[in-house]
Amino acid sequence: MNEEAEFIWTHGKYLISIEYYAFKINLYSVKKNFYEIFYHPNTNEITKINRASFIDLEKYLNRIELEKLQ
Repeated sequence: MNEEAEFIWTHGKYLISIEYYAFKINLYSVKKNFYEIFYHPNTNEITKINRASFIDLEKYLNRIELEKLQ
């Protein structure tokens, strides 16, 4: 298992998932940072882990519930 993904799953808080082309992107918060985990359901693999920038977070703004951040 990817060590970075395991750290995020253990210490982070799941916020939301979105579908993006063939991927499912899960957004997590870890302390004051946000991370995207790109998962490909057909191959059952994590293909990318990205520390989300403010620009990355824009795609979630109309979907996320703010009370989950607290």
